[in-house]
Amino acid sequence: MTLRAYIETEFANANPIEDRTFTKPGFDALRVPARSLIRNVKTHDAKYGCKKGFNGDLGFVNFSFVNLAPRDAWGAGYVTTKTGNTFMADAFIDLGAAYGGFTNYRTTNRDGITIGSSENFYGEDITLGHFQDGGIDSKSKNMQLNRLLCEW
Repeated sequence: MTLRAYIETEFANANPIEDRTFTKPGFDALRVPARSLIRNVKTHDAKYGCKKGFNGDLGFVNFSFVNLAPRDAWGAGYVTTKTGNTFMADAFIDLGAAYGGFTNYRTTNRDGITIGSSENFYGEDITLGHFQDGGIDSKSKNMQLNRLLCEW
């Protein structure tokens, strides 16, 4: 079974966030408050493309974030500091070429994906581009990835 098929089965009864586009320059384009299936969602021009705001599991299928627009040194396509599991399949996260390369943590701390220490992360078919600090900044207990592509 592919991770995509697992997510669609496991999250069949979860809160659906589907077929939408979110943007909010300088802030979180999409803040998820409860167990959800995020499917066919695009976020752009924000500090964080998607921020998990609860303890529990979250599933993504066909998620994209382009063009970081922070008001400070921090940002990411997806960020969580909560507990639980994140499952992500078929994702494209590109922070945008406008910001250049990494300088230091005070001025360019922008990752493709940021995962806190209490989270488990499972990903398949993920493309990350134009990140400044790290493609994935992970402090997770467990991470499993299949077909991860990082482009600069």
